[in-house]
Amino acid sequence: MTRKRTARRVYDLIDPIAHAKYQASLLSPAEWDTQMKPVIVAVDQLSKGIWTNDTWQPLFECLNRIESLTKLNRVKAGEWIEQAQTAMVDALDRRQATGAQAFRANELASIREVVNVYGDLLKEASHRQFAEACRHTNANVSRILRNKAKMHQAGECVFERKAA
Repeated sequence: MTRKRTARRVYDLIDPIAHAKYQASLLSPAEWDTQMKPVIVAVDQLSKGIWTNDTWQPLFECLNRIESLTKLNRVKAGEWIEQAQTAMVDALDRRQATGAQAFRANELASIREVVNVYGDLLKEASHRQFAEACRHTNANVSRILRNKAKMHQAGECVFERKAA
Protein backbone atom coordinates (compact mmCIF):
# COMPACT_ATOMS: atom_id res chain seq x y z
CA MET A 1 0.00 0.00 0.00
CA THR A 2 1.38 3.41 -0.92
CA ARG A 3 0.68 6.74 0.68
CA LYS A 4 -1.21 9.43 -1.06
CA ARG A 5 0.99 12.21 -2.43
CA THR A 6 0.66 15.63 -0.86
CA ALA A 7 1.23 19.03 -2.36
CA ARG A 8 2.80 20.30 0.83
CA ARG A 9 5.79 22.56 0.36
CA VAL A 10 8.77 22.43 2.62
CA TYR A 11 10.13 25.85 3.49
CA ASP A 12 13.54 26.68 4.87
CA LEU A 13 13.04 27.65 8.48
CA ILE A 14 15.06 30.05 10.54
CA ASP A 15 17.95 28.41 12.29
CA PRO A 16 16.85 28.61 15.95
CA ILE A 17 20.40 28.85 17.29
CA ALA A 18 21.34 31.72 14.95
CA HIS A 19 18.05 33.45 15.75
CA ALA A 20 18.65 33.14 19.51
CA LYS A 21 22.17 34.53 19.14
CA TYR A 22 20.83 37.49 17.16
CA GLN A 23 18.07 38.21 19.69
CA ALA A 24 20.54 38.10 22.58
CA SER A 25 23.15 40.27 20.86
CA LEU A 26 23.38 44.00 21.45
CA LEU A 27 22.45 46.53 18.81
CA SER A 28 25.32 47.10 16.41
CA PRO A 29 26.89 50.56 16.01
CA ALA A 30 25.15 50.91 12.64
CA GLU A 31 21.76 50.09 14.20
CA TRP A 32 22.51 52.50 17.05
CA ASP A 33 23.27 55.22 14.48
CA THR A 34 20.04 54.46 12.62
CA GLN A 35 18.06 55.02 15.81
CA MET A 36 20.02 57.99 17.17
CA LYS A 37 20.63 60.15 14.08
CA PRO A 38 17.01 61.32 13.67
CA VAL A 39 16.80 62.14 17.38
CA ILE A 40 20.05 64.11 17.40
CA VAL A 41 19.07 65.99 14.24
CA ALA A 42 15.65 66.74 15.75
CA VAL A 43 17.16 68.25 18.90
CA ASP A 44 19.54 70.32 16.79
CA GLN A 45 16.70 71.62 14.60
CA LEU A 46 14.42 72.34 17.54
CA SER A 47 17.19 74.27 19.29
CA LYS A 48 17.49 76.41 16.13
CA GLY A 49 13.74 77.11 16.08
CA ILE A 50 12.80 74.76 13.21
CA TRP A 51 9.57 73.32 14.60
CA THR A 52 7.65 70.92 12.38
CA ASN A 53 5.78 67.69 13.08
CA ASP A 54 8.63 65.78 11.43
CA THR A 55 11.06 67.43 13.83
CA TRP A 56 9.11 66.47 16.94
CA GLN A 57 8.30 62.86 15.99
CA PRO A 58 11.77 61.36 16.71
CA LEU A 59 11.75 62.97 20.17
CA PHE A 60 8.34 61.52 20.98
CA GLU A 61 9.49 58.07 19.83
CA CYS A 62 12.67 58.45 21.87
CA LEU A 63 10.81 59.37 25.05
CA ASN A 64 8.21 56.64 24.56
CA ARG A 65 10.87 53.99 23.95
CA ILE A 66 12.78 55.07 27.05
CA GLU A 67 9.61 54.58 29.08
CA SER A 68 9.06 51.18 27.48
CA LEU A 69 12.66 50.02 27.96
CA THR A 70 12.67 51.03 31.62
CA LYS A 71 9.22 49.55 32.27
CA LEU A 72 9.94 46.23 30.53
CA ASN A 73 13.32 45.89 32.27
CA ARG A 74 11.73 46.84 35.61
CA VAL A 75 14.06 49.78 36.13
CA LYS A 76 12.96 52.91 37.99
CA ALA A 77 12.89 55.66 35.36
CA GLY A 78 13.25 58.66 37.62
CA GLU A 79 11.78 62.14 37.47
CA TRP A 80 13.64 63.25 34.36
CA ILE A 81 11.11 61.57 32.03
CA GLU A 82 8.29 63.62 33.53
CA GLN A 83 10.48 66.74 33.41
CA ALA A 84 11.14 66.17 29.71
CA GLN A 85 7.44 65.58 29.02
CA THR A 86 6.58 68.75 30.92
CA ALA A 87 9.22 70.69 28.98
CA MET A 88 7.79 69.46 25.66
CA VAL A 89 4.19 70.23 26.63
CA ASP A 90 5.14 73.68 27.96
CA ALA A 91 7.09 74.53 24.81
CA LEU A 92 4.28 73.37 22.52
CA ASP A 93 1.65 75.23 24.57
CA ARG A 94 3.81 78.37 24.52
CA ARG A 95 4.11 78.10 20.73
CA GLN A 96 0.35 77.75 20.40
CA ALA A 97 -0.34 80.67 22.76
CA THR A 98 2.33 83.15 21.66
CA GLY A 99 3.83 81.75 18.47
CA ALA A 100 7.29 81.61 20.09
CA GLN A 101 9.31 78.69 18.74
CA ALA A 102 12.07 78.57 21.31
CA PHE A 103 12.98 76.47 24.31
CA ARG A 104 13.99 77.85 27.65
CA ALA A 105 17.47 76.79 28.75
CA ASN A 106 16.24 74.30 31.35
CA GLU A 107 13.78 72.75 28.86
CA LEU A 108 16.47 72.23 26.24
CA ALA A 109 18.82 70.80 28.87
CA SER A 110 16.23 68.24 29.99
CA ILE A 111 15.53 67.20 26.40
CA ARG A 112 19.24 66.80 25.69
CA GLU A 113 19.54 64.69 28.85
CA VAL A 114 16.78 62.41 27.55
CA VAL A 115 18.64 61.98 24.26
CA ASN A 116 21.84 61.06 26.12
CA VAL A 117 19.99 58.52 28.25
CA TYR A 118 18.33 57.06 25.14
CA GLY A 119 21.74 56.57 23.53
CA ASP A 120 23.05 54.87 26.66
CA LEU A 121 20.01 52.58 26.88
CA LEU A 122 20.35 51.59 23.23
CA LYS A 123 24.01 50.68 23.75
CA GLU A 124 22.96 48.23 26.48
CA ALA A 125 19.77 46.89 24.85
CA SER A 126 19.63 43.57 23.05
CA HIS A 127 17.71 43.12 19.80
CA ARG A 128 14.97 41.31 21.73
CA GLN A 129 14.64 44.10 24.29
CA PHE A 130 14.54 46.76 21.60
CA ALA A 131 11.89 44.89 19.59
CA GLU A 132 9.78 44.42 22.75
CA ALA A 133 10.14 48.11 23.57
CA CYS A 134 9.00 49.07 20.05
CA ARG A 135 5.95 46.79 20.32
CA HIS A 136 5.15 48.13 23.80
CA THR A 137 5.48 51.73 22.57
CA ASN A 138 3.20 51.12 19.59
CA ALA A 139 0.59 49.50 21.84
CA ASN A 140 0.75 52.45 24.27
CA VAL A 141 0.36 55.02 21.49
CA SER A 142 -2.64 53.13 20.11
CA ARG A 143 -4.18 52.96 23.58
CA ILE A 144 -3.70 56.70 24.15
CA LEU A 145 -5.22 57.60 20.80
CA ARG A 146 -8.27 55.41 21.51
CA ASN A 147 -8.86 56.93 24.97
CA LYS A 148 -9.81 60.53 24.20
CA ALA A 149 -10.61 61.39 27.84
CA LYS A 150 -7.00 61.00 28.99
CA MET A 151 -5.56 62.81 25.98
CA HIS A 152 -3.86 66.21 26.12
CA GLN A 153 -3.41 67.84 22.73
CA ALA A 154 -0.81 70.55 22.16
CA GLY A 155 -1.05 71.61 18.54
CA GLU A 156 -0.82 68.45 16.44
CA CYS A 157 0.94 66.56 19.25
CA VAL A 158 -0.87 64.28 21.69
CA PHE A 159 0.16 63.42 25.25
CA GLU A 160 -1.43 61.23 27.91
CA ARG A 161 -2.67 63.07 30.96
CA LYS A 162 -1.18 61.66 34.14
CA ALA A 163 -3.51 60.97 37.07
CA ALA A 164 -3.03 63.50 39.84
